[in-house]
Amino acid sequence: MVGLKERRISLDLDDDSTVKWEDAGRRYCLHIQRDDQAEDPREEMDLMACWHGRYKLGDKVEDKDPEEFWRRLVRERVTCGEIFAAAEAGKLNGICLAPNKEHPEDADVYETYYLRTVLGNTAPSERLEYEGISKDAVVGYIMDDLTVGHCMTLLRPYVEWLPLWLYDHSGITMACGERTRPYDDEWESMQVGWIIALKERVLSELCVGEDAWRERAVACMRSSVREYDQYSYPTLKTEFVAAEIAVSNEE
Repeated sequence: MVGLKERRISLDLDDDSTVKWEDAGRRYCLHIQRDDQAEDPREEMDLMACWHGRYKLGDKVEDKDPEEFWRRLVRERVTCGEIFAAAEAGKLNGICLAPNKEHPEDADVYETYYLRTVLGNTAPSERLEYEGISKDAVVGYIMDDLTVGHCMTLLRPYVEWLPLWLYDHSGITMACGERTRPYDDEWESMQVGWIIALKERVLSELCVGEDAWRERAVACMRSSVREYDQYSYPTLKTEFVAAEIAVSNEE
């Protein structure tokens, strides 16, 4: 019988590094060398959409900013009927529809605004943005006013996503999901985008059911970002296992 005893240690190592250690009377040596011929791991079922002034990160997207990206996803995935119903039900925070007084079959569109100042945000105020709009045309009017938060609300039934964090200090490294150390650093870290998985692709490619697709999508996205981080960036994060194999004779 072969028994395996494991102790996991996480280190940040540079290329061409060597680590030596001793455990239970045995000596070990680990040499780290970067694979310069590694295959690009970004042929995945998820999409990494990033925006940064100095680095080219994630997958290639043509959208110039996050708002344009998320609005495009809405146009591709959400019907006009669903968008109108969400606005009419008050699910799009800051956008309100009301019947036009003179032509009740048409709609007035009110939007909430506030100003950012050095002292903070002003109190929100509601103003009439579009008046007497045919209900069939309302979605066309409000589409360019949708925020990233509005788009996420509309896309929730069809998409799962995680925020992408960048830490930039003597090299760069990325992670997704919760903003933990060192990605919570006030000066050297920031959100650079999102990794996104489409429900239809998760269901078809991973063979999971309706009740488990989100959990599986999150696990796959986390794995994708870890692999991309190891492939792309100069900071080597190596987890290795110091394993002692003991052989014993048992009847």
